[in-house]
Amino acid sequence: MRIFLMFWKKNLNKVDFNSHKAKSKKYFLLKRKFMIERHWKGLAKMDKQNEYIDHLKNETFVKLQDINGFISAKIMTRKLENGIEFLIVTIWQNMSAITQFSGKEYDKAVVPEKVEKMMIRHDDHVDHYEIKYKN
Repeated sequence: MRIFLMFWKKNLNKVDFNSHKAKSKKYFLLKRKFMIERHWKGLAKMDKQNEYIDHLKNETFVKLQDINGFISAKIMTRKLENGIEFLIVTIWQNMSAITQFSGKEYDKAVVPEKVEKMMIRHDDHVDHYEIKYKN
């Protein structure tokens, strides 16, 4: 078993995220001791909810899949009086992977102009949390 894990760690980055093995790679990464969650909130206009979800699924998350060290993403919403609040959570292997997405200012939110027009307001900065336990 130990030899298999050593081989797996050395060849981890060779796994194609689009293949059936992707789930195995992500499962293995989730069992690692050090991972980071990146949290961002924005309040979208009521009529832009679906457009924003489509943007995330078809543009942002597609780009993230190409970054070595990106693990997963979640879209969470709740309806407020004046809009739909989004909490976007991404999980990463390390800060180096995050900076491939965010650039050097890793705590600054990445909000394209197209998304700015969909939002009523949004966080300019993100929060990062080290995952200490996940079962």
